[in-house]
Amino acid sequence: MAFVYGILAFILLFGSRIKTKKGSWHEDFLSLESTKAIQGFCAMTIILHHLSQRLTEQRLLFPFSQIGVLLVGVFFFSSGFGLIRSWRTKENYLNSFFEKETSCSSCFFLCYDHYLFAYYIGGARFSLSGLLLRLSGLILANSHAWYIIAIVIFYIAFYLIFKYIKNEKAAFTLMGIFCYITVSLLLGHSQENLWLHGEWWFNTCPLLFVGMLVARFEDIIVNFVKKKYSIILIVFILLFVLFFAASLYTLSKYSYWAELKGGSGIPERWICLAFQVPAIVFFVFTVFTLGLKLKCSGPVLKFLGTMTLELYLIHNLLIGLFVDFIPIKSDILYVYLVLLFSILTAYSVKKLDDFLIKILNKKFRGVQHEKVPFN
Repeated sequence: MAFVYGILAFILLFGSRIKTKKGSWHEDFLSLESTKAIQGFCAMTIILHHLSQRLTEQRLLFPFSQIGVLLVGVFFFSSGFGLIRSWRTKENYLNSFFEKETSCSSCFFLCYDHYLFAYYIGGARFSLSGLLLRLSGLILANSHAWYIIAIVIFYIAFYLIFKYIKNEKAAFTLMGIFCYITVSLLLGHSQENLWLHGEWWFNTCPLLFVGMLVARFEDIIVNFVKKKYSIILIVFILLFVLFFAASLYTLSKYSYWAELKGGSGIPERWICLAFQVPAIVFFVFTVFTLGLKLKCSGPVLKFLGTMTLELYLIHNLLIGLFVDFIPIKSDILYVYLVLLFSILTAYSVKKLDDFLIKILNKKFRGVQHEKVPFN
């Protein structure tokens, strides 16, 4: 199982380039190509995160068990950053906004079909209303698909706010309120697999707004970081380690369930949030600050970066497949098969998704949509 770490290191570092000279930077560290490469690595690591939750007795996978929120934070940050950078640099961006984001929903439903087919083969049968609810995504056949629901909600809010509110400060303020209150802090837990429940809705979603703010003040922030690079990087790393350790401790003592309160009367989820959200923020800041000097965008990462959304959505099916339909006794073989077939299936879904979007574009619009997964 230790070989998994070697594979991850190879994926991350193969073809990477480092700037050692003082004052020399990778100026494109926040470009679409660079962020997609990082997301490709995060998508592979998320698969290992979910495998670690399944293989609880595999100690070598234990380090992956607590890092899922950090990786999803990278996705939300990248999406928020991409929204504002596009809004600021692309003329009439909002006029064709939904045309450019169709890949997100089309991929969602393509992957969903795989899950429903697997359920059917496994003997599951649904009523007409139950089938329609699952086909529409109102009930999640794939619990990991909550991310897509969240992104769609945020995209709609972003479009409406920035389309009709002309005052920039007011638009950012309203978006921040929406991100952190309407969809975040007011939500608790409810029936499994329904929308808007669970701590994952409010411990990672705020990173979308953080990404928006960084994009808005990108030049100021980047210039400041360059002037004090070593000090700032060390501070980010130390703050991440401090808050992450504190979050692990609070999560071991308290709960994210909204109904519970700590001894002080403060809801326990607020106690957990107070440490976990800063840990995610400083992790993301550390990752992208390192990108100024270390560019990890080799051919493997570039390849994975083209199908991060597909990898994220499809891998849970493979995790279950090699348990329920094709039982694998060896944990090592199980991990490698899930990783391999997740990549192969994600690639197939991506090709089919691209083909369908191309056909729809020719039929209805006569234009080619820009596919920007997670961004």
